[in-house]
Amino acid sequence: MSLALALISPAGAPAVAAPPVPDPVTVGAAPSDESVPGLPGPVRRVALTDTSVVVEVQSPTGPKILTAPRVPAGTPPTWSEAWGSQSLTGSLVAAEGDVVHTHDPARGVDVLTWRADGGGKRDVPAGSRLGGSGSFVSVPAAPSGVQVQKSVSGAAVSLVLTGRPATTLVVDGTRAARLLGGYKVVSDVDPWTDTLGRGITCDQPEAAVTDDLGGRWLVVTCPEGVYALDQADAYRPVRLAAGPAPLTDPSAAAGLVLGLERHPGAETSDLVAISILDGSRRVLGTSSLPGIDLDDSRRAAAYVDGSGTVRVVDFTQWTAEGATRTDVTAPTTTVSTDAVSATLEVTVHLTSVDPDTDPVFLASGIARYEVRYRSRPAGSTTFGTYLAENSGNTGTSRTVTALAGSRTCFSARAVDRAGNVGAWSAEQCADVDGTAPVVKASAPATVRAVEGTGRPALTWSATDAGGIGSSDVRYRVTPRGGVPGPYQYPRDGQRTTATTFAVSAASGDTVCFAVRVRDLAGNLSAYSSSRCSLVDGTLPTITSATVPRYFSVSAAQNASAAVDATVPVAFSFAGTDDVGVASYEVQLRRTLGRDGALSSWTSPGPSWKTTTATRLQVDLLLGDQACFRVRARDKAGNVGAWSTMVCTNVASSVQFLHADIRSGATGTSGPQIVASIYQGGMPARSYEVQTGRIVRLRVKTGPTVGVMAVHLGSTRLGTIDGRSATSGWTYVSLRTPGSVALTGPLRLEPVGGGVSQISEWTVVR
Repeated sequence: MSLALALISPAGAPAVAAPPVPDPVTVGAAPSDESVPGLPGPVRRVALTDTSVVVEVQSPTGPKILTAPRVPAGTPPTWSEAWGSQSLTGSLVAAEGDVVHTHDPARGVDVLTWRADGGGKRDVPAGSRLGGSGSFVSVPAAPSGVQVQKSVSGAAVSLVLTGRPATTLVVDGTRAARLLGGYKVVSDVDPWTDTLGRGITCDQPEAAVTDDLGGRWLVVTCPEGVYALDQADAYRPVRLAAGPAPLTDPSAAAGLVLGLERHPGAETSDLVAISILDGSRRVLGTSSLPGIDLDDSRRAAAYVDGSGTVRVVDFTQWTAEGATRTDVTAPTTTVSTDAVSATLEVTVHLTSVDPDTDPVFLASGIARYEVRYRSRPAGSTTFGTYLAENSGNTGTSRTVTALAGSRTCFSARAVDRAGNVGAWSAEQCADVDGTAPVVKASAPATVRAVEGTGRPALTWSATDAGGIGSSDVRYRVTPRGGVPGPYQYPRDGQRTTATTFAVSAASGDTVCFAVRVRDLAGNLSAYSSSRCSLVDGTLPTITSATVPRYFSVSAAQNASAAVDATVPVAFSFAGTDDVGVASYEVQLRRTLGRDGALSSWTSPGPSWKTTTATRLQVDLLLGDQACFRVRARDKAGNVGAWSTMVCTNVASSVQFLHADIRSGATGTSGPQIVASIYQGGMPARSYEVQTGRIVRLRVKTGPTVGVMAVHLGSTRLGTIDGRSATSGWTYVSLRTPGSVALTGPLRLEPVGGGVSQISEWTVVR
């Protein structure tokens, strides 16, 4: 229901016969500003209850509040300054039931005073509003709010309604109304219910004021006029016809609104009663004060006439409760539901219209719904009988539980508050998902064993039109060389909403998983095919790692330009593993020049760390040395040990020696560069300081060749005797003592006669 309804006046409201204007009854006399017997001064305000009249008078000593019992016409009232055992001071605000509401200007607070149970009084914030029965009071509450309390005890019967001034809430008897776009009617026992009364929207909503709540009528003043709202929800909201002057201090009675109208320039106001039901008006008297007050039963009103006399007028004969609801039209209902339900619960939504076309009376509104449904099981062509949905009569939706693959059809009808029963709606049906999910599962072929165990894991996904609910996982273990064990159904793998599941297994075990999935409707797929993982604890091994041991100067590319000459060197390797080698990691140590030391182990490029090749190549300069090692990684991630290091050397050209260099001087073939060391000549020396354990020379042999001494630094490594009956070339290697690396220049010296010749030399680190 909307919180704000349109303003509609009952143009076609039934006429009510107007009774004669009742005669006011004089209850006190103060014909002038002078004191008169019974009252010590002129009356400034009057309040009326079913039993008493309460007045505020201006006495020579200041304001006084006096009370008197209500007496028949012609009987002089007896005035008292007490309310039971309690005194009354300050200024009069209101009197309702057994409670008098006053204001204490000295302290800036309001005071509630009561007579019952020995009497008593308590302070409330200024601006509070006493309810019509005197039992409840609405008080301003911080921050910027209002709250309903019990008048005597102060106990709260509502929450603090923030953001609204106190004028937005009014209390009468056991009810209260507040502005909230429309109005909420609430109980004083169950503080604020959700019952929404019929509302209005002012032209300026924030300027609305709740004036009075009396009987079934709520009076609200908007800038454009005064409205009466029927809390019985029979009549539409009524805007009272405008009179000759604005209506002030409006109060509600049975079918009437009473208020004051002051004509322009007049010193008094007319006390008028306006019929809510037919709009007729009566002037009940003339008031010299701005306020009037109705008694608790709302059958009489007190005011002060033009002569200053307190009067009570009884208007019971003119009141009318108004008609009861006249709604005779049944509501219509439509239902809707999703075509397919992804779960076993099927929900139907209800929409009803209670025809609201009468210009005076409101449609009664929907009181309850009646819903029926029938189902057809999966695979059947026949529906069962209708069943009634009995989960409650309120609310605009109903949910029932059905079987997977079934079809459920609903119809509904509404009953309005007048008891009119609508026809059954057209039927709407919903199918419950009956298709099982489609499952895809995977597991790695191998997993790595860590400290003797591994964690094989199954990962899966599923598709279903209605959505996935949960999954069941099972697995079995086959030990190495054994037979498969029985399927295990782990508790934490049943009805799980996860999409991965792992178990612990020993090295050598093979774990096979399967999974099934159920959707939101409970449809269950078959178990997926097995997905198996081997827990691999066997490290891969290198079966071969080779590189050519030595490269001659003649193998170099661009050998005539010795500084830039390079030799392509290939390192070949292979490995083995029980589940297969996945990749290799290759490392290299090399010199950076003929006189450099070997570097630390490193992989020259990213591909060397995870290569799948079994041959890698590197280019070396003349005089360089390179060493290689390799290790394998298997498909489970196990990494094997490094292979034994293997090394290669590229010979240095004799161009890098201080020597007598001749090309082909002794009849060598090809583009050889020959160092000739003549008897009695100068020794050949290396340009740079060398560090190594072995010196390897390519030496000329023949009948005219002599003997040559080889030094590395200050250490003589030995002599090379090239004398031979036949001419040729050979390689000779000399080791350092203890194969300990020595440092110094390489020096070659002739010994005795003959000519010693070399074409290349190598220092092995």
